[in-house]
Amino acid sequence: MSPEAARSRAALRLAFAATLALAWGTMAGEAMPGLAAVLAAQILVGMSRPPRPGQAAALVAVIAGTGGAAFAVAAAFADRLLVLAAALGLLFFLGFAMRDRAAGRPSLPATMLLNATAVVPVLTAQADILGAGVLETLVTAAARAMLVVWLLYALLPAPPEETATGRLAGAASAGSMPVAENDGAARIPAK
Repeated sequence: MSPEAARSRAALRLAFAATLALAWGTMAGEAMPGLAAVLAAQILVGMSRPPRPGQAAALVAVIAGTGGAAFAVAAAFADRLLVLAAALGLLFFLGFAMRDRAAGRPSLPATMLLNATAVVPVLTAQADILGAGVLETLVTAAARAMLVVWLLYALLPAPPEETATGRLAGAASAGSMPVAENDGAARIPAK
């Protein structure tokens, strides 16, 4: 398969996955039906082959774990705002430290911890049921996105050279991209 055909197939996978995930979330009556579409698109852009079952389980586990940590902190300290602010600050510090430790590589746990710490406590402070609801929505959307990604790879499989090398022919390697230097722990609080 030519590189142009492989790119066209990848674009079709992306378009159909986002559409299917959005339609499925809407038909299921999700509070945030576009979340599965966004996650499916991120998975397809970040991976050039279908995720293995262990990778899929890890994605869902990371989302559940980081969201659960943010929910637990918010639920435990919702009535003590100063302690809650300090605990959330520690979660943000941990997320940025994890991102810095990744040294320019994408870090799913760091990204999800930062996202969950920004969203889940806001809703949990209003009512525990809201925080638990958004956590359930995140986990459900991740599982739905993974199913959609697998379906699209089954319908529009990756070409053999894409599967064998893990990327499209002619694509830039991660090692060839410039990486920002690590500025140390002193810059993490500024972030």
